[in-house]
Amino acid sequence: MTRVRAVGVRINLLSFYFVGTPVTVGLAFSLGVGFDELWYGLLTAQAVALVLVLAEVLLCTDLEMEALRAKKLTNVEVVVMSEEERGAHLIGDSDDHKEGVAV
Repeated sequence: MTRVRAVGVRINLLSFYFVGTPVTVGLAFSLGVGFDELWYGLLTAQAVALVLVLAEVLLCTDLEMEALRAKKLTNVEVVVMSEEERGAHLIGDSDDHKEGVAV
């Protein structure tokens, strides 16, 4: 199993079985609140899954490596221009048509 799939399995197990199910059972049956609380238990599980997925993406993803992989997969040559080059390019002659991406 790849790392991405393993992370997804862990997030789903944690959010739905270890958080969502106890919340649902506790609200709907132990406290006797009723059918609506079944939905609140599922909503709680979805919220936990959302937080865990965001944490995984934002904290554990090497964005520079992913950008290099995307560049390699698309075979796109990107020219990065500094602030000075961008300013000179905008002020310079209109005959100067350099290709580039300003960052």
